[in-house]
Amino acid sequence: MEHIKTESDKNPSVSIIIPVYNVERYLEQCIKSVLAQTYDDFEVILINDGSTDGSGFICERYASKNDRIKYLTQDNGGASSARNIALRVAKGVFVTFVDSDDIISKDYLSDLITAQKRHDTDWTACSYKNYNNAPSAFRGNVTEWDKDVYISGEKVTKLLASKVLACPSGKRTLASSTCKLYRRSILVENDLFFDENLMTCEDQMFNLNYIRFIDSFCYLHKFLYKRNINEGSLFTGFRPNMLNEYKYLFGVYEKLVFKLGFVPITQHQFLLEKIRECMNLYVFHKANNEDQKKVRKRFWEFMNSEPLKRMWDEVDFMMYRGKRDKVQVMLIKSHMIWLWPFVK
Repeated sequence: MEHIKTESDKNPSVSIIIPVYNVERYLEQCIKSVLAQTYDDFEVILINDGSTDGSGFICERYASKNDRIKYLTQDNGGASSARNIALRVAKGVFVTFVDSDDIISKDYLSDLITAQKRHDTDWTACSYKNYNNAPSAFRGNVTEWDKDVYISGEKVTKLLASKVLACPSGKRTLASSTCKLYRRSILVENDLFFDENLMTCEDQMFNLNYIRFIDSFCYLHKFLYKRNINEGSLFTGFRPNMLNEYKYLFGVYEKLVFKLGFVPITQHQFLLEKIRECMNLYVFHKANNEDQKKVRKRFWEFMNSEPLKRMWDEVDFMMYRGKRDKVQVMLIKSHMIWLWPFVK
């Protein structure tokens, strides 16, 4: 009997989502690496997030020549907003996110799909490498395990939650939304999107939310994704509203922990890393010209805000291995933060 094609038969295996914002210098090499895949059952969704450079023209040119590319535009709303728009139009069985200044190996999709099919996993990930190191960037290959890993059953969410939350994200693979295959049916059925109000850790919170609904995971110890670390992409800038942004982050995180039903064992690492960012990028940042008394008052108001205060009260310096971590926790606990710049 002849098989009649249905609409579902036309859907690609993978939707590759690429948010684009002012990356004309890197965008073409990113798109070329995607189109050079040895696995060809995919669609590409380019979302121009209000670029003011030539990025839009590059997107239009490639979209006009390749019917696998969908090109969408929006006013600047951030990467999370762009990804969410793409998720609403994606048709793939799986979704993968690629940053528009990065490059993927020609076997990226092929190897991830092969690994996924081997165990029929809900979440599949791989290692990545940094290829254009900025002076202040973490250098080297980044991997979660030094071997292939398969996890399933009741333990999968607890184990992965600790990995997703571990910081800094620049040295961990599961904190990022890139280098992954997500099962789109899980995203659709559970109405999972990126929180567009988060200014930091949006990938981590998205992943923490996603792993609530998965039963299996596999990790491929291959460096299939090349992350372009340039000064423009580094999280180094001073933001006057940073403490409010992080207060919102901890609120989102607490709600996710409640939904998870347990506290990830790396929560103390996450807390210190975020507080450290506030200290380095707000309180003691050279671009912060506010009166130091006002700055420190605002910082302590932040530290005493819920749910951060409740979580931080449970932290002890003995929970940390490194000397620097222990000293920094002690300085905060004893309200001696003026010594912070001297801790190396």
